[in-house]
Amino acid sequence: MNHNKQNIARLSSLFMIFLFITLPLASALEISNVQATQITDTSAVISWKTDEPADTFVGFGTTKTTLEKKGDSSKLTTHEMPLFDLKPKTEYFFNVESGTTTDDNAGKFYSFETKAPDTTAPEVELEFPKMIAGNQLTLKGSTELGATATIYVDGNQAGIALAKKLDETAGKEYKHPGIFTFTGIILQNNKENTVKVEVADPSGNKASLEAKIFSDTNKPVITMGKVPSLSGDTSYKIEATVSEEVSYEITVNNKSVKKGEGKTISETISLKEGKNDVHIIATDKAGWEVVEKFSISADTKEPTVKFKIAKGNEYYQGSAESSISGTTEAGAKVFLYIYRPTTIEFNPDFSKAWMETTANDKGEFTFEEVNFESQPISLKSLAPKQVPQGLQKVTLQPVAQAGAIQRQTSHIYVIAEDQSGKTGYQQATVSINSCFSGESVFQVNSITQFQAPLRLNPQLMDEGREVATAVFNFSYSGTASPVIDPTTGNEIEPAFKITDVRFEPACTQGMLKDEDTKLGCNILPRTTMPVPNNDRTAYMLTYNLKSSETLSKKESGYWDEFKKRQIMFPLKITVSYQERESVTTGNVLGSTTTAHYGTKKTQVSCQQLGYFVDIPVDSSEYIPDWLADEGIATTTYVSEKIEAILPILEKTILVTGVGCITSFIGRIGFRFARIFTSKMEVIQSKAAVFAGTKKENQDDCPLNQEDLILESTRADWEKIQSSLTGPSASKVDLTNQDNTLDKRCPATAKLWKAEAAFDQAYRWSCDRVLCRPAPAAWTASAEKKDVDIAVLSQEQCTVTSRGIPLVKVENCQNMITKSATITLGAEALRLKSEGTFTCY
Repeated sequence: MNHNKQNIARLSSLFMIFLFITLPLASALEISNVQATQITDTSAVISWKTDEPADTFVGFGTTKTTLEKKGDSSKLTTHEMPLFDLKPKTEYFFNVESGTTTDDNAGKFYSFETKAPDTTAPEVELEFPKMIAGNQLTLKGSTELGATATIYVDGNQAGIALAKKLDETAGKEYKHPGIFTFTGIILQNNKENTVKVEVADPSGNKASLEAKIFSDTNKPVITMGKVPSLSGDTSYKIEATVSEEVSYEITVNNKSVKKGEGKTISETISLKEGKNDVHIIATDKAGWEVVEKFSISADTKEPTVKFKIAKGNEYYQGSAESSISGTTEAGAKVFLYIYRPTTIEFNPDFSKAWMETTANDKGEFTFEEVNFESQPISLKSLAPKQVPQGLQKVTLQPVAQAGAIQRQTSHIYVIAEDQSGKTGYQQATVSINSCFSGESVFQVNSITQFQAPLRLNPQLMDEGREVATAVFNFSYSGTASPVIDPTTGNEIEPAFKITDVRFEPACTQGMLKDEDTKLGCNILPRTTMPVPNNDRTAYMLTYNLKSSETLSKKESGYWDEFKKRQIMFPLKITVSYQERESVTTGNVLGSTTTAHYGTKKTQVSCQQLGYFVDIPVDSSEYIPDWLADEGIATTTYVSEKIEAILPILEKTILVTGVGCITSFIGRIGFRFARIFTSKMEVIQSKAAVFAGTKKENQDDCPLNQEDLILESTRADWEKIQSSLTGPSASKVDLTNQDNTLDKRCPATAKLWKAEAAFDQAYRWSCDRVLCRPAPAAWTASAEKKDVDIAVLSQEQCTVTSRGIPLVKVENCQNMITKSATITLGAEALRLKSEGTFTCY
């Protein structure tokens, strides 16, 4: 009876352990390629590799039982640990340790034997300079690895360095593997210093090298006369002296042209046309380098001038304005002159330029907004020192009366003066069509209220089908008088008679390309048939505009489009007319006055017709017509349906909420019932085994039910067993139908199924009521690595089905001490230091 009570007590205590967390098996760190290299009589290097970064520790000694430990905590995969102060001709045993893994060659330990005592002096590779620039010496040499190098200056110790191994790239230029370096060794200024380097290897063998080194702290000084900034020749002789013996090099425009040695420099260099940058580089024996720089420009040719008038060579009065750009010699002063012929012959004196500018480093110059009709006002005397030879006797021929000609020619001269005073020039002419005449008796006005359309249609303009109309009125303001009937006061004959009116585009070739005028000039027809009124004082014009650039597409912002769509049509209007003249005839007894019209006269004027092209509308930016027409009715219909379905939704949510609460409570109830039943069923099963009605480990209900699966699960897994391989393969015998939870623990199996059903109902109902998002809301702000960890842990949730449940273990510190493959975290190390603790 007491024995049964003890069994029941033992079983009851085991029932209190429940396993909720499983951990994947930790794989131990692997150590490979352990070896001892670079063995000398007192040193050796132990090396090995690991499959992941870990620290480096070596235990070594002359016996296997007493090992001295040496290491480095740096995380590496290739490990090297040098050992020094070893005994000659002695066998050493060692093991290596990285992380928590120790490799001692399966208990046999690794070993090596040091060489016999070294009595040979170390070889030293070192070069001493004869002179150094400054008083700080840097030396670098090679010898045996681990040797100690000591430097002495005039018998005084100045530094110690250890010969270390460098990487393969840095060590290729040296003969020996141990590299030592001395930096910042102070020498006495401007005198010869005795420098000695003594090298002692680990065995105490010594070798030394000695040399005389001069410390030069004074840089060489170059002295030369004043260098002219401008030369009229293509060569220049450099005369200079240097404070000490140097080797020198002369470069012109970064190209080496002369080299030599000595304390004096006397060299003739060739110069190219234009600016030349000259450098004299002097280097003394100590390595000091000084550079003397100067620039000299060679100018042997007259500057050439080329220019272009931006808007062409033809203009109309009132708009004769353009920029002039060109090229000449870099840095030259450029002068602009414009002369118009008069009624007498004259010679331009070029004493006052219209404008002046300076060419840039590339020889480019520009005169902005030059008005060919009006000379700008300037108080400065703008003129070159010398007028070019070809312009000193230039003559402009006379022209007819200025008011009588309809086309004037202006002569443009651009003179460039370089830094040496030489000048060059280019000339051109521009034609200015007259918009005025000597007789101006009519005021020509456009009547805006008759100008149509209000906005030009861009689609019609693209297709060349747009029509523009305008009306011009001619108001007489001359001195002629009409004939008036004295009795009625009515006009019998007008004071003037308009015989003809011509409307022509006032466009030039330059205006056809200029951004401001090209659109209007290109689409305006060359001719039109004006329709006059009865007395020919008003004319209506109709223009069938030509096809334009793409104006039906909106390509930029509203303001840019607004500026782009203002079109100006320049017109030249020529009016032919006659004025009434009075003629008196008669004799001494009386006189008679008769009237007739005089000779035909012409008046010329220019006008600008302005129009605006409509900005196209992008229909996609606005609400479609069908939506505007039917949107209100559709919105009303949808609102009514929502109001009708809301009560149904409320009832559905209420029912689902009740189901959520019911399933939640039911799931908890069945869970506790399952736990209690599983314990009681084990007790009953043990009693049945004791009574002999059941066989232990065959048909009884075991304490550890983790290895048992439901019959439905076994049947499903048996069907897909062939596709489960490797770690995914089940460790349960799927062919044994009796070894299932349904057979061995039937009551617990039924409660498992009931709990699963309530859990499914809970997830279906509560997910709807609580509006849980999928994927989970926390993933929206989480890092990808955190989401991947969660997915991996969920994928490993079936680890218990493979027979790897967690088991509680007391006194874990003893197990950790016995096993060298267990990796300890920071928390485990803390618990271990405190004493006894529990683990799984």
